[in-house]
Amino acid sequence: GGEETIEAIPYYTADRNEMWNLSTVEGLQDLDKPRDRGVILHGILGDVRNIDDLSIVVARHAYKYNLSAEDTEEIVTFLRDALDDTRVERWFSGYKKVVNERTIVLPSGESYRPDRIVWTADGAIEVIDYKFGRPNHDQYAVQVRNYMKLLVKMGYENIKGYIWYLKSGEIVTINI
Repeated sequence: GGEETIEAIPYYTADRNEMWNLSTVEGLQDLDKPRDRGVILHGILGDVRNIDDLSIVVARHAYKYNLSAEDTEEIVTFLRDALDDTRVERWFSGYKKVVNERTIVLPSGESYRPDRIVWTADGAIEVIDYKFGRPNHDQYAVQVRNYMKLLVKMGYENIKGYIWYLKSGEIVTINI
């Protein structure tokens, strides 16, 4: 006796089968596949604010992607060598401000997400896109140039653009 009926408010349930789709571990850990490698390296550089962050950021991504110690070490060596270049130093140290992978929607509706925008110590704003595959200047230059033009429209001056091919070390300057 004495049971009381409580009326529950309605609520929505959903099966969670798709939950693991958000996990990047499965199918994205093969450093031998150029595309997977590029995605992983892009993600790491997106989290590196300055050179001193490299080891900790790589360790975090190695855990996320379940990378072997050997692969992790190879990535650290590759990126440390790439960052140990006097031409890119200002992008990773001594800058006034840095913005990583911020999506901008252009008036046309197309969106673009430059890899790195740096307000350098000498007063320039530099837009940098990282590339890990084969050079394709024309296609990549259009994106960087559009972004540079947008910054000009926003009233910024002294804007420079670059495509940085980390594998070859080539840096292509983009002019508006």
